[in-house]
Amino acid sequence: MSDNPLPKKQRKRFRKLSIWVAWLPTGGGFERLVADLNRTGNVTVEHDVKLPGKSGASRQIDVLIRHREGLIEPLVIIDCKHWKQRVGRSEVDALAASVRELNASRGVLFSVMGFESGAITQAEADGIELFTIRELTDEEWGAPGRHVDFFIALAQRAVRNVAIPEATTSGLSSPPILNLRLGPGGVNTETPIEENSSTSARTLEIAIEALVQHAATTLLKPEILFGGANATRLFWRHVDIAMKHPIVVPYGTGKVVIPKIALDLGVRISQSHVHIDRGANYAFVLAVEDRVRGIVRTTSRRQGEQATEINDPVEEAGIDDGGPIFQNGSIMTIWLTPLFDFSELADLPKGEFRDILT
Repeated sequence: MSDNPLPKKQRKRFRKLSIWVAWLPTGGGFERLVADLNRTGNVTVEHDVKLPGKSGASRQIDVLIRHREGLIEPLVIIDCKHWKQRVGRSEVDALAASVRELNASRGVLFSVMGFESGAITQAEADGIELFTIRELTDEEWGAPGRHVDFFIALAQRAVRNVAIPEATTSGLSSPPILNLRLGPGGVNTETPIEENSSTSARTLEIAIEALVQHAATTLLKPEILFGGANATRLFWRHVDIAMKHPIVVPYGTGKVVIPKIALDLGVRISQSHVHIDRGANYAFVLAVEDRVRGIVRTTSRRQGEQATEINDPVEEAGIDDGGPIFQNGSIMTIWLTPLFDFSELADLPKGEFRDILT
């Protein structure tokens, strides 16, 4: 029985730990893992060792660490508990007795399910160190966790049939011919606009491109396409874009006032599914909780390496500043600046999609 019932706020976390405990190999697998955690390159680590105590009785040690310091070789004995419940006070007493019998410098208990409060109190009195090994939380990996899974959508625009309906003129004897040209296949035209116009754009073409970008962003609602497969979608719409304030274009001895533009707007969106496993290059990445000092460190070993890396204590998560938090399943839409050629939409009826699976 536990000294204290497990607090409700921790039950969900320990249910997750129990799943990991079930996955961890038995038959000495946990002991070998603990041995690997302590192979930092400057100690000798042995697994499943028997040593004679002062009384002559043999003591079985799960993991033995020898650290040579000049002519002295301090011993650290480690007891590993791959149990489905928390470790109690009696196990701390037994380890403390082994430390005295073997003249060891330290005794350490490792558990996958933590320790009862009585065990922690006894460990503080006997100088026994207690560590709980568990998987990293998503916060310790860094949002959104070990596995990063999102979509990148590369989007481009195409424009044709640019017109300026409802334009009015002043000081002109004949209708203006602006001959606007946007998109690939030649240098764009540059039609100056009055400096006192409501837009900060230098030319009418730049102002139209900004309006087109806004219209395309409105037209393209973020969504996961093709069931998450890598693919490209093309479509086009006819759009009329009313300006908040008309744009004034000098023309000869008069001027043209443009309250809206009309055009055919094409969109090409190429979706890619990205999955990153941050732990793929590691033999293991684990959190080690020091239950006596109340700190947490992460420990890891890269594939193919012999030494284990132990990192500085994990800091407490800061207060949420209300900013955006990356979540798995997110769609990262990137608009490419160059326009694509509208000819790619040839024979595609207005409003219909052309999907190309890659």
